[in-house]
Amino acid sequence: MAEIFNKTSPGPSEKVLILAVREQVIQPFQAPDWTDLRVGFLLSLCDDTADDTITGLGPETITIGTENEPDKRYWIGVKDRSDQLPSSNAATFIGFSNSAVTGVRDRGDSKLVSSDLGIGTTNTDYWRPLNDQAQTVYLGGIFDGGARRGGFRPGAEQHFVQNFSGGHAAGYATLLMLRIRRDQPTSKVVTVTTKTNVAHTGDVLFTSDPSKDLLLANMESFPTSVQTVGPVQLREVPSALFAYWPFFGSRLRIHCWGILRVA
Repeated sequence: MAEIFNKTSPGPSEKVLILAVREQVIQPFQAPDWTDLRVGFLLSLCDDTADDTITGLGPETITIGTENEPDKRYWIGVKDRSDQLPSSNAATFIGFSNSAVTGVRDRGDSKLVSSDLGIGTTNTDYWRPLNDQAQTVYLGGIFDGGARRGGFRPGAEQHFVQNFSGGHAAGYATLLMLRIRRDQPTSKVVTVTTKTNVAHTGDVLFTSDPSKDLLLANMESFPTSVQTVGPVQLREVPSALFAYWPFFGSRLRIHCWGILRVA
């Protein structure tokens, strides 16, 4: 079962939501008539039992069969309010994932590997989740009605810190963000952007002060180096924050997450 962990160092004291192994969390939100919606996530990983251990979490591989198995993929983004996991026939999801599903078929194993801040191993300062069939292709996107309708391309890779001492990562929490736009406040046609970088990092920043103020400030400014998916017609526009982590040796910590209705 999920727990609230009182993290006291480094940085300011904070209460952190830690999901249990293979547990999902959904948080409905209200943002009426939006045309420009920003979404932000300040996240980190920890051990499957130790709440403040961020080393020794991998590598780990989850074998994927030929059918759709969304419980073996990670999902961080926004979703409809149903109980269904993303990529099911009943769910709509926008965000980060290593799913390659098309209809009822999926491909590529889920892996958590040690990584540098790109896709190499010049150091082991970060954990990086990936799809082992095409690690720089299946990074997330738009999923609707059991199909991947559009995907993030190389440059949007996500990293979670395993070493922030000695001048390595600038903090223990990763900031990931999405921007979702539509032309009319009642439209179900959306365009999604997220940060991109030729060095293969979609992380906005790393911090040991994952505060609400920091999240809001970055959602307001939003990165200028981005990639775009869409426009895509959805059956339902997402109205809930959502996170799920599939690995057995690590758990997802949510320091702060939220939305900002800009227009």
